[in-house]
Amino acid sequence: MPPANSHHFPAKVSHKTMGLITFLTFSVVIGELIVGYLANSLAVISDAAHNFADAIAVASSWYSMWIAESPVTAKRTFGFHRTGIIATFVNALILIVMALIICYEAYHRYLNPVAVEGMVVIIVAFCAASVNLFNGMLLHKASKEDINIRSAFLHIIGDVATAFGVVVAGIFIMLTDISIIDPIVSFIVGVFILWSSIGLLKDSVAVLMEGTPSNINIEELEQAINSTPGVVRCYDLHVWVITSGFIACSFHLVTDKHTLKDSQTVLRSLEQELATKFNITHTTIQIET
Repeated sequence: MPPANSHHFPAKVSHKTMGLITFLTFSVVIGELIVGYLANSLAVISDAAHNFADAIAVASSWYSMWIAESPVTAKRTFGFHRTGIIATFVNALILIVMALIICYEAYHRYLNPVAVEGMVVIIVAFCAASVNLFNGMLLHKASKEDINIRSAFLHIIGDVATAFGVVVAGIFIMLTDISIIDPIVSFIVGVFILWSSIGLLKDSVAVLMEGTPSNINIEELEQAINSTPGVVRCYDLHVWVITSGFIACSFHLVTDKHTLKDSQTVLRSLEQELATKFNITHTTIQIET
């Protein structure tokens, strides 16, 4: 029998929106593969491979959103909320590998420049950038609150940056007939993706290791608890994140109250303050007199 204290949180992005983004991203991949093959453009085919990795990442985020809404069970009392964090961790690793591959290929292309058909590259890359920019706009707001959505958002922004970089490279190549700009732009984009994904990896590891949330100062939290009327002191304080937007906290609380009713009043006051000031939505307090 599942536990009574189920935890459900409103989705920051609807399943329909994530489904649309996944469909559009895979459409970009297919379109670039076809055009790249017909035009014999390695640059476009490489960008299609880049978009394919990101399409998998977006689909993974979509799946994790769906599975996280599964009801809690006796064996999983917090439900499946951590699937979103696991997906974020995996996506961050994919981003890092992808960035290293881009930088590696850029280095080899710098040493051995490859002829690029500028006009084909410009048209296809501009279309890909437009679609990914639209996808990014759909996720921008939610990416500030949910690191799983932020993972998908960073993948898409990486696509936009890459596509616009390819557009610039295509224009430069058409004007100067110098193809060396292609690996230079690719290397810059690879460094940008690497920098972004390392931060994302750190955030997801911190959650999986049940570290204190970065937005909470543990000393300020302890001071706020101890300054509550009726509180003598608190100890054995733990704060961790279940998933984005779901912060949990537990501690022992010593009060100067001698009745259950008075202690409950202190308890309710603390729960309200922690939720309002620190956004801690799940608090477990063991009261001692």
